Amino acid sequence: MKRYLLAVIFLFFFSDIAFSQLYPARYRPPGLDWQQLKTGHFRILYPAAADSIALHAANILEKEYPKIQHLVGGSLSNFPVILNTYNDLSNGFVSPLNFRAEVEVPPIKGKAMNPRSGNWLDHVLPHELVHALHMNVNPSSLSSFAGWFSPDFRRSIHTAAPLGVFEGIAVEYESHWLAEGGGRGNYPYFENQFVSNFQSGQRWSMGQLIHVSTATLPYNRHYIGGYEFTNWLLESYGQDTVRRSIDFHYKWPFLGYGFALRQITGKWPSNLYRQFELNFERKLSPSPDEKEEALTTPHAEPIDISQKGRLLRRPLWLDGETLLLHGQFYNAATGFYTYDLSESNLQLLHESRSVEDYRFTVDPAERVLYFSDYDADTFYDNTFIADLFQLDLETEKRIRITENQRVYAPAPGSPFLALQTDGSGSSIVSVNRETREVSPFLTSGKDTSIIELQYHPQNRDLLAVIMKKGTVQGLWITTPDRIRRTLKEEPSVVFKNGSIFDLSWHPADYKLLFSSDHTGILNLYEYNLEKETVHQVTNSPSNAFEGSYSPDGDRIAYVLQKESEFIPVILNKNHFLNKSIPLESWNTEPSKPDTARLGIPATETAEKLSKGDQWIREPYKPGFRWLVPRSIVPDFERLDDDIYEIGLRLMSTEPLGRHSYDMTLTTVQDRVWFDMNYFNRGFYPGYTMNVFNQASFPFIQDNERYLENPVRFLLQERGASLGIPFRFVFERNTRLTSLSFTPKYKLSQNRFYRLDNPYDELNDYAVVHAGILSLVFNYRLRQFRRDLQPNAGWVITSQFDFDLNDQPFEFELEDYNFEGSFKNRKGLRAGVYKFLSPFGRWNQSLRLGTQVLIQSRFPKFGTQNRVSDAFSGSVFGGSNDLAFFDSRYTIPLAYPDQGGLLIPAYLSSIYLVLFSQTVGDLNKSSLNEVIDTSRTALGAGVRTRFRLSNFSIDLGIGVGYEPSRNNWNIVFGHF
Repeated sequence: MKRYLLAVIFLFFFSDIAFSQLYPARYRPPGLDWQQLKTGHFRILYPAAADSIALHAANILEKEYPKIQHLVGGSLSNFPVILNTYNDLSNGFVSPLNFRAEVEVPPIKGKAMNPRSGNWLDHVLPHELVHALHMNVNPSSLSSFAGWFSPDFRRSIHTAAPLGVFEGIAVEYESHWLAEGGGRGNYPYFENQFVSNFQSGQRWSMGQLIHVSTATLPYNRHYIGGYEFTNWLLESYGQDTVRRSIDFHYKWPFLGYGFALRQITGKWPSNLYRQFELNFERKLSPSPDEKEEALTTPHAEPIDISQKGRLLRRPLWLDGETLLLHGQFYNAATGFYTYDLSESNLQLLHESRSVEDYRFTVDPAERVLYFSDYDADTFYDNTFIADLFQLDLETEKRIRITENQRVYAPAPGSPFLALQTDGSGSSIVSVNRETREVSPFLTSGKDTSIIELQYHPQNRDLLAVIMKKGTVQGLWITTPDRIRRTLKEEPSVVFKNGSIFDLSWHPADYKLLFSSDHTGILNLYEYNLEKETVHQVTNSPSNAFEGSYSPDGDRIAYVLQKESEFIPVILNKNHFLNKSIPLESWNTEPSKPDTARLGIPATETAEKLSKGDQWIREPYKPGFRWLVPRSIVPDFERLDDDIYEIGLRLMSTEPLGRHSYDMTLTTVQDRVWFDMNYFNRGFYPGYTMNVFNQASFPFIQDNERYLENPVRFLLQERGASLGIPFRFVFERNTRLTSLSFTPKYKLSQNRFYRLDNPYDELNDYAVVHAGILSLVFNYRLRQFRRDLQPNAGWVITSQFDFDLNDQPFEFELEDYNFEGSFKNRKGLRAGVYKFLSPFGRWNQSLRLGTQVLIQSRFPKFGTQNRVSDAFSGSVFGGSNDLAFFDSRYTIPLAYPDQGGLLIPAYLSSIYLVLFSQTVGDLNKSSLNEVIDTSRTALGAGVRTRFRLSNFSIDLGIGVGYEPSRNNWNIVFGHF
């Protein structure tokens, strides 16, 4: 199996990339008319319809650039920032490979981000700019040597530090250098997850604070812990601590980030962690005069759910004894569940990822669930569209309400309302469920975005709306007819130092349940419309949110944060806190946008441009500069016991990733070879072009003409091929169903050489026209968070290579005259794999698979690269036709979830693998003979998944046994 030498050289510098295509070409939706805006430091790429958004983004980036540069160092010039307007599944990232930032313009939905940060772009762009400048710090050092071969690899040296270091400083900046009270560091939903853990008996260790957690809640722990440690570090050792440690770590990356901190602070990481703990303990100690109120948490009855890794959201009452909620777990399906309170029974209703605001609703009379979910685009990468669905609770039949309308948060009523993506915010639309038509109802104004809306269950003319204006998120009470006017007025409820979430009407009274974080902890509150009063309902030491009334109004169900889990609880009315909140606390904050907003308005920016500012707007054209290699890395492959391939690999791509190439120059057997691939995804389906001059080493055997022992040759194959890669994604939610089909035409010239003399030509070039058909079909693949392989679904693969012309050749080998032809040279390899979960509750999974390899006398494929290492030596090495049957059973043994900073190793999981392989020679005369002569190997081994810095590794050691030969083998690597 190929292993690039860069994986050794840059072992500590890269994560999950060393053995894959480093610059994959990407499909982007058509018709976007990409433009670019060039500023002093940035090149912003955006669809033409997002011109004003691009101006606002440019303004934010240029305004924040000097402050971030002061904090982390680095510099940028002509740095690509891609604004993606077409993906509703929002995120932002910076990649050192094809160095760029990419941000989805639609905001992340739900509670993940602090509303007081302002607009989504105000929040995410400075955060990503911290990463970009961090990665581009380049002090003089031996590490700069990597930049001679690839600036991208040089930048990746910074990613040797655990990701919590990156995210910690970025969250620090968004929390203390931008809008007052903004950022996740000032956000109780985020902050209290750390506080809750710190006050528990199982505090996160130093390593857990900053390493990525893949199998243990919370999955954003490196953001939380990274911020808390970074914030303390800067307060204790100065604002330049991170910048100086970044510089030192870049110069000496193999020493690790812990050693860099030792050099800058004079303290080893263990000592720093002890100081950090003591400081946070003092921070949490109550003041002597602080009055403690009675907690409601001891009276809240938790729902008994046995699954592990519980993230349960928005419990709604179907009746007095049944709840409906959305759940995610370590060891169970993600989706909607019902819970019977009388029988303590949790039942999966429907698998669904759900839009992450969890604004689903139930019509008790119709027994219908309305919800929004993401639908992956059939053709284009990273394109998910939010749409509305309904689910009949009796028949469990799912019906799609809208089609590619980017709508979510349904509010059934008259009219049926929902939210729709609108730039970097959202607007209200009306939905016709019969015709699936979506009509504008209320467009958000500048710096405003609708967050939630809900009709009163008895009075369908009464509507509650949560809207964000600037950095203020408040509650408005209105009617469908008056909503335009009402939302221009002051909110009904708004808090000075917090935001409002989670609307839920009382089933009969004019009371509204909501949550707010204005005290520093999310708690539930009740707004009485008739009395115009607000009372606090819960008093929890950790976050309490997403409440709903029972049908009789005497109980509420809500989500309680318990350390890193979200669990549903029930609280009776007689245990409500019922603390009156003074009017001046919830009715005095102005709803106008924060005057200290980031940047200047886009209109002012446009005016500056019209006066001759240096910013340049123009259509985006990739040009030819991208053809200059971004990366030049060593390449090494062991082809056989005594045959090695050594060379260089050159790679590049253009910023949008629609064009890329990958070229390898190597030497084998004292000759130079090359293999160049060009990928075009500028349109669907695009194409792949390959130009090559390659070496292979086939065996040839001819029993009929007395060449009884297989003889190995050097075969030169030069030429070109053209492939059209069709790909269809039918489902990518909780399961994956997809089809990839690639027809390819190849024209090549083939010549044989003696293996011991690569310049001794045995024949003239034989011109071969060939076709290749490859297919991969994934059907409903599913994998839970802690699963080590899929637990359900099928995979079908096939590749058929065949020659299209008759091209004879002949050569002499000693006293033997060999005559042959490339006519009818063909090969088929096909496999079927089934995944099962006999004991899925413990994340155990089984893969069963069979594969056949059938080819002509002159083979198209190698046969031994598919044979398990559990065998001794080659298996049917002289045969071109083989059948394989495999099994692989994974058993998790432990999830240590532990590691360190000084030694940057982090152990995620340890698991046992039981495996077997049976190989049969299909050249035998009968099926019985194939079975009788088949060889079987059994094996077992222990594997570990861990990280060295951010380099993900899955290693194992096992033992293989072949009963028919009584051979035992030690197995390393893949099994």
